[in-house]
Parts: sequence; structure tokens; C-alpha cells
Amino acid sequence: MRLLPVLSLMLCVPLCAGAVPSEFLTTGDGSYYNPYRLSKAVHLAELDKEVRGGTSFAGKFLVLAADIDMSELPEWAGVFAGIGEADENAMFSSSFCGDFNGRHFTVSNLDIDASDDYGCGLFNSVDGGAYIHHLLLDSSCSVSGGCNTGAVAGTVWDGMVEFCSSAAAVRGLRNVGGIAGTLHSGAVRHCSNTARVDAVKGVGGIVGLMDGITSVTGCYNTGVVAASTFGACAGIAGQGFGRADVMACYNTGLVSGRRSEEFDIELSNILSDAPAVVWKGSVAGCCAVSALSGIAEDGVTDFSEAEFRTATPAALLNDALESSDYSPAPNSTAVAADRRFTFAAGVNGGFPVLGWELNAPGSAIAGVAPDGVTGFVVEGTRVYSVSGAVLRVADLSGRIVARGADLTLSPGVYLVGDKKILIN
Repeated sequence: MRLLPVLSLMLCVPLCAGAVPSEFLTTGDGSYYNPYRLSKAVHLAELDKEVRGGTSFAGKFLVLAADIDMSELPEWAGVFAGIGEADENAMFSSSFCGDFNGRHFTVSNLDIDASDDYGCGLFNSVDGGAYIHHLLLDSSCSVSGGCNTGAVAGTVWDGMVEFCSSAAAVRGLRNVGGIAGTLHSGAVRHCSNTARVDAVKGVGGIVGLMDGITSVTGCYNTGVVAASTFGACAGIAGQGFGRADVMACYNTGLVSGRRSEEFDIELSNILSDAPAVVWKGSVAGCCAVSALSGIAEDGVTDFSEAEFRTATPAALLNDALESSDYSPAPNSTAVAADRRFTFAAGVNGGFPVLGWELNAPGSAIAGVAPDGVTGFVVEGTRVYSVSGAVLRVADLSGRIVARGADLTLSPGVYLVGDKKILIN
């Protein structure tokens, strides 16, 4: 008789342990209107566990609900080494394939040191049309890896990184970038890097290697980019093969490395590649402080540092953006001003910044409401009428819960007319 309680307890332990889901999975259902909400360090660790366990989150939506300090990760969660896992040919990769909206919140004290790994970053591997956007990494972060290392993403097999900013120091072996290590298929758009990026070879301020049908558009780098040996090194993209296009980007960071006529590889302000390659990348509508590194290249307009602090370079870059074949990312609610270069007193050393970088935390869903509605705008918890007309906001039962031209709503799903909006 005395054994029964003990046996019951023994049976309960594995059952209870197996029944507990990752905490962040209880915050929503992963739909557009009820996304999973991540608000603390352990949630990023849980996301990594889920992805490595085979859950790709394809078709799912995740948002940050607060700034995340990775130094607050509990010891029982182990060492955080980035989300997912990559190998050289994607055969054994565990990739994130969903929509991750940072909502202008900041990740701090991220410290990844995986010099032997292939694909290192906050997201080690993304694929399946993944969309990583509106995310900031501050200067307390650092990422060290082997091949394919970037602050936001190590290896992008198929996807887009957009509206992301990094001040994280990045170091790796080859194919190393301030935002993404290797871009195999997809794009990096409207991103910035302000920190030092080091590699043995194949290093760029934004992307280390562009390989395939890829593009980098409307990005800038102000950090030092350095290669320690004979290897491609550039302010924006280290190397570009296939149909690799760099449009409307600028570099004001020092590009440092060893030139080699023998290997026919150059240092570049924007895109470095091997001229012997028949099908290589292209550069258009870009700007740089060429005198800083003593580099001149086609498709790049030279300015002095003083000239860069005027409106002229920003106007040139914006003109190039306007002429580009631009199509919004899936589910993007960004407005045109978010994509344009602008100035802000005391910001970025007087150099141009991107409009989205001036938005407040939590406002990354600013812009038109879902389904192309242009009569009202959603910015974080605020909903306001473009014309000043009174809005009638209802809950999902149809009951009117708020009226006004400029409203602040509690988190939830609402109806404005026949359109659903998400407030989180």
C-alpha cells in the first residue's frame, strides 16, 4: 500500500514534464491577428528549441512585445547559441521559416561564440521565405562564428531581412556580414550596421556573400569592415555572384584588408567580387566616402564626410530607391517614409538614417491597416483616422468599444468597419 503514492508520483513526473509547452506558445496561436509574443530572454531560447526540434513556424507570426536582455536568460535554459541550425548545403539545417516582427524593440547582451559552427547569428538559419524585420541589436551584443556569420542571420537560404539595425560586433572566418552572413536567395533591405565586422575573407558591412538571385537595397554601413588576408572585403557586400544586385546603399566605414593583384580580388566601398567571374553582381545608385579607404568603383558616387552630412547624398539615394523595381514584402505595413533616407539632429554622426529608425519601440506595425485599408493608421496601441473622421471600433462580437478620430486601445483584436486590426 505504501508503494502506491510513490508509483503515482513516478508516473506523473514524465507525463507532466512532457505536457508543458514552451511558454511563448501560450501567448497566441501564431496567426496574423494573434501572433506568438516573445517578451523575455527565455522565449528566444524556447524558440531555438522548437526550431531545432523540427518546428519551422512556416506561415506563423511572432512578435517581440518588449526589449529583451539576454543576460536575464536563466541558467537552466543553457547557453543561447542562436535560433536554428545550419550546415553547408541545407540538407541537415533546422531553419526558421516564419514572420518575426521585432516591432522596434531591442535585443541586448546577446553573446554568441561559436567559432566552429556553420551559420551563426541571432537566427542561425532562415529559409522558406522567412521574413525577419523591425529588429534592433545594440552595442552590448557580439556574434563570433565560423563560416556564414551575421548579427541578425547567419545563413539566409530563402527569405528577407528588412528594417533591421545592428550595433553588434561581428567576427568570423568567411562570408561574414554586419546583418547577414550569406544570402543564397532573397534580399536584405533598409538595414543598417554601425559596428566593426571582421573576417579572414569574404566580409561586408551588411552581407558577407550574395550567391544566387539576391539583392541588397537601401542599406548603409558606418562600421569598420576588415579582412585579415587576401579576400573580398567591402562596405556593403563582401562578394556577389550570380544575379547579385546592390542598389541605393551607402558606406562611410573604413574598408581594411590586403589587396592582391595575383588573386584578382579588390577591396570595395560597396560590393567586392572577383572580376574573372563571368556572371557577377551589379552596383547602382550608391554613395561612399571613397577617400577614407582610397577606393573608387563604378556605380558609386564619391562624397567627402562633410558632404555626407548634407542633404545631397540622401537625395541621390532616395532618387535611386524611387527608380528601383520595388515591391513590398509580404505582410509589410511600412509606409514610404520608412524606406527613405533622412536626417535627424545628433543621430548617426550626422550621416543619413532610414526613416523607420526614428520610430518608437512598439510602432513597427505603423502604416496602413491590414488588407490595404488607407482610411486609418495603426501605430502600436494607437489607431487614428487619416481624414480626422470619427472611427467606430468594435470587438469581435460587433459591440462598439471605442469612438474617436485618435484612439489608444488595449491589446486585442478589433473591428474597424469590416476590417480586423491587431493591437499588441
